[in-house]
Amino acid sequence: MGWMTWRQTTPTNGVLNLAWLGFVDPHSDVSCYYFTVGSRYSASDFSPDGPIEVVPDNSTGTIVVDGDKVYMASIPVKGDIQSTVVLYISLWAFNGVSSPIECIK
Repeated sequence: MGWMTWRQTTPTNGVLNLAWLGFVDPHSDVSCYYFTVGSRYSASDFSPDGPIEVVPDNSTGTIVVDGDKVYMASIPVKGDIQSTVVLYISLWAFNGVSSPIECIK
């Protein structure tokens, strides 16, 4: 899987391959991430069914680069994503006690 890439699987659906770091909780770890994808800031027109949940897989979904853990996931999107379209990806992280983790990227 390439980092930060996308592919159109059908004329109306696609997959984003994402990689991210910086969302950590050293005390209770991250229990899940939520993503929305849109064509403008705070939009979710490419994830119209609501936020997409990703549960981190520490055994296969991470690598370490320069001492930081990089998480990776493939998330489904709806719509025709053209290579000229700017995508806005929103990410929320929740820790092991279900509290949102403060981090703005």
